[in-house]
Amino acid sequence: MLIYYIIIFSTVIIGYIYDHSDKSLQKIINFIFIIFFTLIIGLRKEVGVDWFAYLDMYLRLTADPFVYDTNELLYKLLNVISYYTGFGMGLVVFTTTLIFIWCSIKGPQLINLNPYYFFAVVGSYYFVMAS
Repeated sequence: MLIYYIIIFSTVIIGYIYDHSDKSLQKIINFIFIIFFTLIIGLRKEVGVDWFAYLDMYLRLTADPFVYDTNELLYKLLNVISYYTGFGMGLVVFTTTLIFIWCSIKGPQLINLNPYYFFAVVGSYYFVMAS
């Protein structure tokens, strides 16, 4: 439970700093935050109840890269690139996490919300979902 409180309180503090910062400092805060959370969530291996389901999907999608076996063509492309570059499932998890965290910060900004107050509300759910 402590990790959830840390996420909530730290993002509220970061949100306050973000509100009282100029645009250049906000960009630095965003960059550091995105990298930090991507590393924490994206470098996990064999964590979560759905890990083996994603591993099975990875193996299915990379078995024959030229077969149309999914509607998610960019996800298949990511899996195939990851497979042929030798990075395996780790690159898939890391890349999708990066996209997910980046959208979690940029999305609220598009509608003029403080992204860190938003993250304080949903961040704990992300950890439950990603672990």
